[in-house]
Amino acid sequence: MFDACSVPNTDRVLDYFRLLGELSREMNSSAQIGEILTSTLSAMEDVFELKRAVLLIVHDADGRLRPVAARGLAVEVVVPLEVPLRLRKTLIARPQVRAMTSLPRDFADSLTAPGADRLSLDRSALVPLVTGGELVGLFVFERSSEWPPLDQHSSDLLSSMCQNLAVYLYNQIVLARLTEKHRQIEELCGRVKEIYRQAIMAFLTAIDIKDGYTKEHSLRVAEMTAALSREVGFNEHEIEGAYFAGLLHDIGKILVDKDILTKRGSLDLTEYAEMSEHTRLGAEILSQIQFPWENLVHSILHHHDRPAYDEFSPPRSHSRLNLCTKIIGLVDSFDAMTSDRPYRRALSLGECFGELIDGLGRQFDLEVTRVFLRTLDRDFDRPPAQRRLLSDRMLHGSPGPTRRALSGTLQQVEQLMGIITTY
Repeated sequence: MFDACSVPNTDRVLDYFRLLGELSREMNSSAQIGEILTSTLSAMEDVFELKRAVLLIVHDADGRLRPVAARGLAVEVVVPLEVPLRLRKTLIARPQVRAMTSLPRDFADSLTAPGADRLSLDRSALVPLVTGGELVGLFVFERSSEWPPLDQHSSDLLSSMCQNLAVYLYNQIVLARLTEKHRQIEELCGRVKEIYRQAIMAFLTAIDIKDGYTKEHSLRVAEMTAALSREVGFNEHEIEGAYFAGLLHDIGKILVDKDILTKRGSLDLTEYAEMSEHTRLGAEILSQIQFPWENLVHSILHHHDRPAYDEFSPPRSHSRLNLCTKIIGLVDSFDAMTSDRPYRRALSLGECFGELIDGLGRQFDLEVTRVFLRTLDRDFDRPPAQRRLLSDRMLHGSPGPTRRALSGTLQQVEQLMGIITTY
């Protein structure tokens, strides 16, 4: 069948090679792949004057070959194939055109059978699609008895074309494997993060028993930290880490005396010193856990540190404090200002803006403060459900005076940024 001479159509062969070039750039959805493979079979049918053809691709789930495209017969009539190990090794070792009659009879019978809509055993052949030492599929075809059989040159050309097709299919298989592996890793990461979240909520609930303020405060700080992190350009992984850092920033308070946490008056020096230890205690607790977010423990340890020296905070340069730490330091203080505490009522937003101005450069980072105030300003124009930082609990009375005070504060910050360039 494959010994006589026949010259393929050169123009069609060149057209097909151009198609193969396009295949290497097409790595999209399965629907697009199906269209490409069908057009590939059509091109091969024209070039080699085939009556019927079917393309089978290996399926990773069970290793069987399944039909994905066909010409001249319905895909449904071709059953999935299991290639015996010995035959598989032979096909991989010599990926060339093979007459169906030269293959093991039970294997050949699974592809051919009597009937007008099936491949004929005597006029059919296959080409194994092999790349990377792996059988990725089979190209099975039938030629009409009216046409001369393929000569050696045509058989070699067909084999070469099929190996180019094999490379494309192998890329698709590898992509599918990587996509599935990525999905599994994402699912695993999601489970791990949920475990982190549940463990953190358990910690916060334990603190809540001692101090009903800290849990809700931590949840608000986490939300605002994530929102502000997005505003300054963090990627999704970094935003997630910032959120968890916000949740955990006060975790060390679980080891602080309850009477200090709930004291109605001002703390004396001894009590303040013990309260200040919650950052170190929190970092020690969390240092035993390997988090997927870099610098999370650093943010817990340093979120109360300042660039300027005062009697309770050691001197730190701003370079020591990463951006997430600066964000937490600001939103932690801001949420405390806007919350009722045992020792004072919640401050109005106007009073909070004054506190921010007083702490610029000494307690609060200029750029973080500017982005915070600008985001807060835009929140006044957003529907409540779309606000990043502003909440109803912060608003008292008419928003007009508050908005004007905010604009004035933002202007002061931007003016200072034009003057102060180093700390």
